[in-house]
Amino acid sequence: KRKNKSTIFIKWLKFAIGWAVVSLFFISATPVYPGGFLDPDREQVSIWMSSLFLIISLILIVIWQVKEKRISK
Repeated sequence: KRKNKSTIFIKWLKFAIGWAVVSLFFISATPVYPGGFLDPDREQVSIWMSSLFLIISLILIVIWQVKEKRISK
């Protein structure tokens, strides 16, 4: 059991590192002060990216856990 949890953690850690790089790119590419009506600023982009990270992380962890249980049976 311990091995399954550690492999899931390693998968998630790789995802998290990749997500951090992508998030930093999008946040740094966003202007500090928006120029138009619908242009997001850095604060909005960082909130969106962190919210997406949480949702996608939870989905991936559940999927990986279900796959591990199916394989171990």
